[in-house]
Amino acid sequence: VALVSYFFGMYLTRNLTQLRDAIGHIKKGEYDIHYHVDSQDELGETVKALNEMAYAIKEGRDESIAAFKQTKQLANKLSRREQWLKGIIDNIVDGIITLDEGGSIQSLNQSAHDMFGYEGQEIKGCKYDLVILDEGVGKEIADFIKQSCIENSSYRTSPQLDRIAHRRDGTPFPIQMTLSSTRVA
Repeated sequence: VALVSYFFGMYLTRNLTQLRDAIGHIKKGEYDIHYHVDSQDELGETVKALNEMAYAIKEGRDESIAAFKQTKQLANKLSRREQWLKGIIDNIVDGIITLDEGGSIQSLNQSAHDMFGYEGQEIKGCKYDLVILDEGVGKEIADFIKQSCIENSSYRTSPQLDRIAHRRDGTPFPIQMTLSSTRVA
């Protein structure tokens, strides 16, 4: 009986040590180590399940890393594309002001900044009437925005309008203005 107990104890100790080592490797992020147990008992099934779990974690981690790398590449590509488009828009001679559906200024290209005398993000979020003071023109813009929001077309444009705008210092100047709307999905 003592000899059987001794061998059974050694068997349990060896398998439990392997199980402990496997768990330690998984805790360290080492998922490539495969443990083999010859037995078909509970310990053998536990080690088999642990090996399967480590493999699934490794596969999930590898897929996550690949998805992260792809997302990072796409973000870099999108950023370069955005910089390219901004470079084109900033070098257009015409001033371009973008408004949201509420009439708040979202962006100006460099020509519009130069034309109106504002710097950087200084007037972002301000209403268009900061640069177009004439109430009649303001109503035209408001009506155009309202109608663009109602219509379901992807693009809408107004005829060219000859109007007066105002620089930052209040100086009026003539502009030729065309209103355009577009829907971004």
